[in-house]
Amino acid sequence: MFREQIGYRLNSRVKASLDCILHYPVHMHANSIEIICVLDGTVSIFDSALNHKLSAGDVYIFNAKDPHKIITVSENNIILTVQIDIDYYKRYF
Repeated sequence: MFREQIGYRLNSRVKASLDCILHYPVHMHANSIEIICVLDGTVSIFDSALNHKLSAGDVYIFNAKDPHKIITVSENNIILTVQIDIDYYKRYF
């Protein structure tokens, strides 16, 4: 398992990306919440305790320091991933 470093480009400390994921190995984020929204297709997500199959329209939130991975169920998938730096925003919320 590895800790993924997130390269935020803006001062907003939020990163969004659209991807087609075949296999994303086990990883975690030390100080970020990761929100996965499946826009098309189907993927399986695995966190520290559960396995879920997500289809178009489903959303899942990974807490910081929660190991997880994503594996495709259908090769044609589109995933919106939003990562939010919790250390930066904890002073506001």
